[in-house]
Amino acid sequence: MNLIFQNKSDKNAIGVGVYREAPPEGGYNYVYRSDGPPFVPPIPLRSKLLGSDGSQFESDGKDLTGIRPIRSDTKDLIEISPGEEIKTSFKYRTRGRFSAVPPSFRLQAEIVMNANLGGAYVTPYGGWGNELPAYCKIHNLVLDIPVRGK
Repeated sequence: MNLIFQNKSDKNAIGVGVYREAPPEGGYNYVYRSDGPPFVPPIPLRSKLLGSDGSQFESDGKDLTGIRPIRSDTKDLIEISPGEEIKTSFKYRTRGRFSAVPPSFRLQAEIVMNANLGGAYVTPYGGWGNELPAYCKIHNLVLDIPVRGK
């Protein structure tokens, strides 16, 4: 899924990110496996791609380009200068089985935005799972996407 985020302001830079789920209680936990070193599993984004046939796809943010997952730390916002745009790419993985290409999809994503990135503010210390600062807002993005040729 490729998206373009554009800053239409002629004065203020903005910051954008994709909201993600909170880390597990107690912080991050390593997963141990017999075939390699331990790792911390990725935390899912608050974003889904839903097929009109009931198929569901999720993203953990591991393969994002152009934008980053964010939960509470505003350093993860990507700056877009006035009048500029960024190109982003999300990869979704199936949750369950699907057989054919559905006739359409619906993208649902929670996008974090700071509409005045150049304003005076202090990034708070972000302990595990803290919420966003008041100057950041979560916008619900919903796009209906027809499949090509349909």
